[in-house]
Amino acid sequence: MIQFHDLRSVDPDVVGAWADYLSQNLRTCDLDEIEAMGAVSPDDALRTSVELSSHAWVILGRDGLPVAMFGAAPHPLPGVGVVWMLGTEGITREAYGIARATRRYFDELNAAYNILWNYIDDRNAASMRWLRWGGFRLIGERQFGPHQFHIFARTNLHV
Repeated sequence: MIQFHDLRSVDPDVVGAWADYLSQNLRTCDLDEIEAMGAVSPDDALRTSVELSSHAWVILGRDGLPVAMFGAAPHPLPGVGVVWMLGTEGITREAYGIARATRRYFDELNAAYNILWNYIDDRNAASMRWLRWGGFRLIGERQFGPHQFHIFARTNLHV
């Protein structure tokens, strides 16, 4: 059975070890996305995401190894959170369990932020399916270099 751990309640050394493992084993689509956005190294991208986030979790697979970290960081606009996820190929093995469980985490994030959003690389079809499953919508497009990205968002506003 997969396990979710709130990174705010985990020893920082353990979080660091999980981040090291993940950054050394990221899926090709996550590595491609980090590179296309002109970001820093995979390790820096993951650690910065965790450090800036108000909410962050690790997902441990049935083998006890981390398969993903995800969360949300506050945007400068009040009530807006930047949601993110980085993971290993273990996401594929644990896809059903992750999909079933993450909606409640998205609801928790939407309780903290009225709007959750970010960009996703057009080449990352599996993550786009996961986002749609979690109630996100693709709402726009943007180029980063030669690569097409989609803007995705989820809101708790009913206007």
